[in-house]
Amino acid sequence: MGLEKIKRSLEGAPSAFESVSASDYTNEEEYLDAVTMEQMKRNSAEYREARRKIEAEYQERLDKQQQEENAKKYKEIRSNVLLSALDENEIDKEAHEMAYRDVLAKRIFAGDIGASIDKYKRNYAKKRDEKSTSALFNEILRGGN
Repeated sequence: MGLEKIKRSLEGAPSAFESVSASDYTNEEEYLDAVTMEQMKRNSAEYREARRKIEAEYQERLDKQQQEENAKKYKEIRSNVLLSALDENEIDKEAHEMAYRDVLAKRIFAGDIGASIDKYKRNYAKKRDEKSTSALFNEILRGGN
């Protein structure tokens, strides 16, 4: 049944002679070998399966490479993103509030509030991440490399 399906799908396909250009070869022997190989590829289920697997692996490699390039670009953009004074003030305010809540909840001592504020500021990289992500997305949309 599978063989019949393949035969039907090839009925409308051009012949192997039409798929291979004689002008690409220096002599008749090379041309006939190329036409023969094309015909054998068409008739071989193993070839088609191997080709499908190779295409899938190739696509995975391309995707991985693109992800690595995007990650590298993101790191570069993130290192160059500067927050506005408003953003910095917002982060500072939020860090102070969180540290103050820690003091009130007795999670830290009042003398440790400075270290706690610094810790919260470092953890508040979300703003920088948002700006970096937006910058990378915009660059991708513009087709930047």
